[in-house]
Amino acid sequence: MKILLLTGSMDVSAGGPPRVVAGSAIGLASQGHEVKIASLASLAAPEEKILEDFSGLATPNISLHVYPASLPHQLGRSAMMQRDLPHMLDGCSAVHVHGVWEQCLADVARAATKLGIPVFVSAHGMLDPWSMRQSRWKKVIALRLLGTGKMLRSAKAIIYGTQDERQDCASVLPGSASAIVPNGIALESLSLDQLPDDTDLLRRFPQLADWQTTILFFSRIHPKKGVNLLIDAFLACAPEAPGAGLLIAGIAQDAEFETLLRRKISDSSYADRIIFTTDLSGEEARVVFRQSEIFALPSHQEGFSMAILEAMALEKPLLITDRCHLPDVSGSWACGVVVKDDIAGITEGLRELLAKTPDALNCMGQNGRRVVEQNFSWDAVARKLGRLYRGEMS
Repeated sequence: MKILLLTGSMDVSAGGPPRVVAGSAIGLASQGHEVKIASLASLAAPEEKILEDFSGLATPNISLHVYPASLPHQLGRSAMMQRDLPHMLDGCSAVHVHGVWEQCLADVARAATKLGIPVFVSAHGMLDPWSMRQSRWKKVIALRLLGTGKMLRSAKAIIYGTQDERQDCASVLPGSASAIVPNGIALESLSLDQLPDDTDLLRRFPQLADWQTTILFFSRIHPKKGVNLLIDAFLACAPEAPGAGLLIAGIAQDAEFETLLRRKISDSSYADRIIFTTDLSGEEARVVFRQSEIFALPSHQEGFSMAILEAMALEKPLLITDRCHLPDVSGSWACGVVVKDDIAGITEGLRELLAKTPDALNCMGQNGRRVVEQNFSWDAVARKLGRLYRGEMS
């Protein structure tokens, strides 16, 4: 099959979707499919930078097409992409849209539907109630007037990462066809013995060597990710856990929110036990996992988090919220705790993990690695996608 994977950005700082697109493309190509990736360009992610970040895309069965965004950039449209539609869609068996709100996604989906090409849309957590409340009127306009609603209603299937996410989004798209396909992970490049050397990290932040237990937040600095709640929870636990520290290694995204977080930390009594940095990026940033014992993602909303999968692959016990839609973390997977997305819930979960012995934490981390190995390789995910594109699953 010839498959078009379409996304608004392939910039790694945009979060999980670029990694999902790249992993899907590599998995599908390894099974003999011909894959095109189409994306809007950005100053942070020109084509050469995308190929550097995702080296596995440099294979004969994958072609990358990056189009400049047209003004106004906020709409996420591209006149050049529009002109290239006949070439982009020629011979396509399926179009898989990753994302919801950029207008180029609706434009391509509309053209594909007219040609009888099935369109699939991965929501990536963008359609649940919490997300829909953010910038609500902009989303209402997009749904009703700019083609986004038609793209979603006419899609062959809306793809969710978990059953919980599908149920959460039912009120937005009642009656729409849907399917569940989890994200995958490149296990061959994610193991503890392959993590970068931590000499420079310890030189910059020598207090890491003194902490017995480091809680790691490694995600975008955005209100959705709940890092403000994690800081409050850590400050509540700090008096009873003198050997614990909090490492926030974030991707800068919301300058005003970041300023508030830094002020909260500096005004606290435990500023010396909290590290906040946005200077780490790329594959080398994973060095932070070498100096951490617990991974925390206290999000208000997630689809199927790539960050959680990576932490599991790197054998870190998890502290996540029920809005991450992964109840098995504290259930059959036994690799962490799942709490409410509020200060009380996160504080309770943090206390529970900080009370565990190093052996107990290691056991949880090893459980997570086994779950990822058994269920979330990109080859396994690509096989599911292939069946979905052929109409063999729902």
